[in-house]
Amino acid sequence: MAGAGAFWHSPGTQVAGGFIPGVGEAMDLEVLIAGDASGADKILAALSLAVSAATVGFAPNFGGALRSANDALSLADDAVDQGRRLTGYTGGGVRVASGAGRILPASVVRMISKGETVDDLVEEMVRLTFESGGVEHAIISLKDGSRMIVRGGPGGIDFGDLPLRRVLLHTHPSPTGPSQVDFDMLDALNQRHSYIYELFGGGLTRFNRK
Repeated sequence: MAGAGAFWHSPGTQVAGGFIPGVGEAMDLEVLIAGDASGADKILAALSLAVSAATVGFAPNFGGALRSANDALSLADDAVDQGRRLTGYTGGGVRVASGAGRILPASVVRMISKGETVDDLVEEMVRLTFESGGVEHAIISLKDGSRMIVRGGPGGIDFGDLPLRRVLLHTHPSPTGPSQVDFDMLDALNQRHSYIYELFGGGLTRFNRK
């Protein structure tokens, strides 16, 4: 039975289970009642259950439940692409990426104030990634010492001309592990390590410079 439990809780199985009516809801309930589940995981599970209830179970947990959000994001992506063509933007800055879709230029969500806790910031990142339909978000520090939350596209973030000092944490919409682009970011910034929070059960992962 230990082998079956390991299989059920593997990332690949959890991703598939989230798209099966009934199974996805059971997985979300398990997260909500688990004593060792993080606050971020519980927020994601609660949001997923709320969406499932609102759609009478027709929306797969998390992914397909956000069709309308993805439609809006598609329109936003088209607008960004048009802006790139008009301004001649070609990218080429430091990037992070999951490889799940388009990499878009970083846009500022908000500045981070002194005294904000890591737990609160991670939970906010999970919520923002969920509510945007899987758009990657990052917490970065700038050369002047300030910190901010930025967002990019569903496949990654191009930090462009931002006076970037460090990428402290970024999100992936599903468990993929750090990409080569993520490792290239560490090299470009001469940064020893960074963190990824991956939705769909991936959780928080530290990755180090090769």
